Amino acid sequence: MQNFSKLSKILIFVSIVFICAIASYFVFIGQKKATLNSNEKNIIKKDAAEELLDSNAEALKKAENTNDGLVRKIDDTDHILGDINAPVQIIIYDDFDNEFSADYYKTIKQTIEAYGEKIVVAYRHFPMRSHANANVATQASECAGEQGKFWEMVELLFTARSADKLNEDTINSNVVELQLDKAKFDACLTDQKISDKIQASLTQADNINVTGAPTTFINSVPYPGAMPFEDFTDSSGIERRGLASIIKELIK
Repeated sequence: MQNFSKLSKILIFVSIVFICAIASYFVFIGQKKATLNSNEKNIIKKDAAEELLDSNAEALKKAENTNDGLVRKIDDTDHILGDINAPVQIIIYDDFDNEFSADYYKTIKQTIEAYGEKIVVAYRHFPMRSHANANVATQASECAGEQGKFWEMVELLFTARSADKLNEDTINSNVVELQLDKAKFDACLTDQKISDKIQASLTQADNINVTGAPTTFINSVPYPGAMPFEDFTDSSGIERRGLASIIKELIK
């Protein structure tokens, strides 16, 4: 009986040792897995961080090319009149199928004549959905631009709008008048590159809260509506500065 008691104690002791060994093994394996998982997570985090930096590289470049975080600076992707380094930078978001824009274009030409090399004007697209011929006119201007006749087409489009004759027939007449390659022009109208460029302009405008055409930025400051050349009194009876006064102040 005494021998049996000793044997029982030995078996119990061996069992405890075995259980402890098994427990230690699983603890060791768990710690090893935790270490591996931690290392893997660190690697994943590092890869994710590098991927994020790479994916944001283009956005960072764009951020560097903004004025006070607002409107994109004029660059060689814009349609411009004047010296790109002129002290007064005028950016216009506009719509060809808009009577106010057609009148405003005349004011812009007057401003260019008055201030010449002191200003640069960049035209950006903002075709409004409510205007039936806005989009096709915008495409036409870009496709004329592909053949080196952007501003010539702009002149004809606004002239047609002033006469309330802007439509596809007059656009086709413009193609003939400007002696454009009709086959290339027609192919351009369905070119995704042109659609993407117009959409990019609309997206940029939306990002800086442009809500109507024309909207003008003069050295980053927004001026909604068709601004007169001279000072004026608005519909609320408030005196406002025209383009001439604003530019004079910037170049004095």
